[in-house]
Amino acid sequence: MVFMDPKNLRNAPYWQKWVKTRGSKEQPELDRLFEKYVPMCIDTIVDGVMDGKQEEKLKTIVPQTDLNMELLENNRPGHNAHGGKDSL
Repeated sequence: MVFMDPKNLRNAPYWQKWVKTRGSKEQPELDRLFEKYVPMCIDTIVDGVMDGKQEEKLKTIVPQTDLNMELLENNRPGHNAHGGKDSL
């Protein structure tokens, strides 16, 4: 068995698994939006990098990693674990 530190994996495996559950028409647009916004937001929140420059890390109440932010986003109200909408 090979152990990989989740910090080294970041969020790519989780994202790839989730996006494969979406329709083939949605996948390219979701990938485009993900690449445009998510890495920049994660770098700002987790590492304090803004516009390619190291700034002070944001203060958070609960320690954040790129993976747990991804999990929080996909578990927000109205979305189920399989990427679809819950019936409310």
